[in-house]
Amino acid sequence: MSEMALLLGLLVVSYLGSILLSGRALRGYGLPSGTEWVVLGFVIGPYGFAAVPNDSWTGFAPMAAVATAWLALAMGVEYGYAGDKRASLRGFLLGISFALVTTAAVGSAVFAITLYWIRLPFDQAWLISAGLGLCSAETTRHVVRWVGEHGVGESALLSRIEEIADTDEIVPLFGLAVLFASLPTSSTSVQLSFGVWLAVTAALGVGLGTTCAMLIAGQRDGNDSWSVLLGAALLGTGIAWRLDISPLTVMFVMGIVLGLLSRHALTLREMLTKTESPVLLPTLLLGGALVRFEAPGLGWIIASALVARTLIRGLLGYLLGWTNGLTNRQRTLLGFGMSSSGAVTMLVGLAFGFRFPGPVGNTVLSAAACMTALGELLGPSGLRRALVRTEPPPPPSAATDQAVVSP
Repeated sequence: MSEMALLLGLLVVSYLGSILLSGRALRGYGLPSGTEWVVLGFVIGPYGFAAVPNDSWTGFAPMAAVATAWLALAMGVEYGYAGDKRASLRGFLLGISFALVTTAAVGSAVFAITLYWIRLPFDQAWLISAGLGLCSAETTRHVVRWVGEHGVGESALLSRIEEIADTDEIVPLFGLAVLFASLPTSSTSVQLSFGVWLAVTAALGVGLGTTCAMLIAGQRDGNDSWSVLLGAALLGTGIAWRLDISPLTVMFVMGIVLGLLSRHALTLREMLTKTESPVLLPTLLLGGALVRFEAPGLGWIIASALVARTLIRGLLGYLLGWTNGLTNRQRTLLGFGMSSSGAVTMLVGLAFGFRFPGPVGNTVLSAAACMTALGELLGPSGLRRALVRTEPPPPPSAATDQAVVSP
């Protein structure tokens, strides 16, 4: 009964989200990372109103798998675009580099804490550190748009940060594919090697994306492709879930292929972007409701992940500000601004929660929620204050020049 009540609540949230965050609503409404929906989910969870029982993981797994995979599909179709234009090669390289460095730094810090301080078994320590490393890789693109709508004008640095935020999600989503393919599976009778499972993940996404592009090629404008997209998304998610490979990666690859091959790529981006908020909000709500602070040593793990991510993002942001001529204070603020995380962080946390139910999944999802909340506190205000004075001062007026040269 409680699961049915929460499902109804998620549908209501989806409906309200489609109204509040549609093009008819005020731009900039809500928090950039969607943290308010994670907090609301936490309130209705076992530590608040207890609307979500402790055994609800299994009941919500299919719904969460479809929702998160659909969001990954939307990200894939618009991947590599900063607004309406393609990200530059430098933006791609910086986004991927920032994500890789952050993943390595946070994963190493968490691994040291879990293995040598908390003394968890090696397999658990390795999974938790890998999961939190992947959760930490994102800089949410929504914070850049939020800053642009709250008093910061267009600038070369803001465009560069937007490119970084729009290209770094490839690291956690491809990292999930590598991690899931490296683990043994009990759902199939045929045991394949790591390389074969990785190839299956890529081939499934490429095959579905190519098939969809061919099926909708004959349509006049692509607006009638909903049935094809929904069918392919459900098929790909179900196969990936059954094979214990990453549904997020399969759908992300499918979206990238559609964006590259389909003659209706622009229409598809517009269509899927409109569905992102209605699907994302109940997903974040569900993620907050499933947070459990029960794993051993969870406080130390969360603290190490948050400190490591804040420090490494601060360093990367400082270096980015230094190369763009910011003052020392602006470089520091920019470092805090680069720590904002959002949807991808929670999607990776949910993927771990359902793939590894128990202490490992609980730890990664709980830390992902805390990471999102801390990024909300530091990111938007830090980025806005760092960029608000990046434009050069206006040249002196003619009257001022005459006053200076006159005797």
